[in-house]
Amino acid sequence: MTQSTSNTITWIRAHWLELLLAFALLAVITISPTSLRAEDSDLPSGEKIFDDYLKATGGNKARKKLVNRVTVTSLDLVAQGIKLNMTIYSARPNLNYTVVESEFTGKIEKGTDGKTVWEMSDMMGEQIKDGQERTDFLREANFDRFAAWHELYSEAKCVGIETIDDRPAYKLLLTPVEGKQQTMYFDTESKLLLKHEFVIENAMGSIPITSHVSDYRKVDGVLMPFKVKAVVMDQERVLVTESVEHNVDLPTDKFELPQAIQALVVD
Repeated sequence: MTQSTSNTITWIRAHWLELLLAFALLAVITISPTSLRAEDSDLPSGEKIFDDYLKATGGNKARKKLVNRVTVTSLDLVAQGIKLNMTIYSARPNLNYTVVESEFTGKIEKGTDGKTVWEMSDMMGEQIKDGQERTDFLREANFDRFAAWHELYSEAKCVGIETIDDRPAYKLLLTPVEGKQQTMYFDTESKLLLKHEFVIENAMGSIPITSHVSDYRKVDGVLMPFKVKAVVMDQERVLVTESVEHNVDLPTDKFELPQAIQALVVD
């Protein structure tokens, strides 16, 4: 095993949440020099952009029928030639349990019961997350984060149009209630999200992530991306969704805190 591969595996084991957040909202693409400033044209409001996106991807009526989701994915670390398998369980309102198992990482688990954010792994042991890392995870775990954007962001402002992969896209600046500003790009014609830029704060410091989506498919009436390319710490990760199931009969304790984590919780 090369030193580069060893360092990558260590990083995955300790900080794999950064990858998961990159998958939540889409992918990497080049921007051409073409750009239109906000003052140069009448631009839609942030609310209009989100409304159009929700309609384009199936509408609130279809979304409200979904109570939980099980997503099976594969994650390819391109430079290292490593592929990981992940399963993500999520449910309303902001419940999440994600597990990665491979010969490189061992078993890594992370999740939230809607309040406590936790992580367990062979290498790092049991941890409870706090501060900005907890805030970011809870925001991304929101089952309807686009429909509930008013609750998650204090401002959504369209500042112009940029060309993303030869397609004009609205550039939307988002200010979270807590956390650093994010940028999203929505196709002016299809209304779909094309690109997402954001920064994660954790023990490693500030980590910029750029993600780009492709291969939208309809599942139970809702359009979802099945392929994501993300650039994390100057390295490319490719996530491919293998299956998505909704309204699954999950165990009642699926999102409960593991006993080892419960022992760490301070009342």
